[in-house]
Amino acid sequence: MWLVAAEAVSWSSQSEIINFYPLIKFTTPKIAHIYLSGVNCVITAQLAFNSGIIIILGVNEFDSSQIQGP
Repeated sequence: MWLVAAEAVSWSSQSEIINFYPLIKFTTPKIAHIYLSGVNCVITAQLAFNSGIIIILGVNEFDSSQIQGP
């Protein structure tokens, strides 16, 4: 479901993604951990703003109690 939603939009900056996924955390300008509400997993992705490509680097379980909202 996340991939379908991500393919439907075109982001040009980190702030646009943060508005769409408030629980996203950037570790570098192009690498992000995306925490999905209601799911105990985190998606690690590389985002290429200039080409619109999202490369999924990993999907892991995590303890949702460790994540706080914005």
